[in-house]
Amino acid sequence: AGRKTLLIDADLRRPGMTQMLDLKGQAGLSQVLRDHRTIAESCQDNIFNLGQENLDVMPSGARPVNPSELLSTERFSDLIA
Repeated sequence: AGRKTLLIDADLRRPGMTQMLDLKGQAGLSQVLRDHRTIAESCQDNIFNLGQENLDVMPSGARPVNPSELLSTERFSDLIA
């Protein structure tokens, strides 16, 4: 449809999509959720383009100690919005 799409690997325990796309070890969602900068600023450093037009990817990032707590934050809701 020609629309831009952001694919987010939000499985912070076992990030299968991140591995499948060979982005293991990259920054990503967990960094965005812990960052003190604005969401827009943080996303600039944590979104990757893999060469597909209109498709960007945010890998899961470093495995956090508290994945369920990070995903239940208001910051995650703001990111999705």
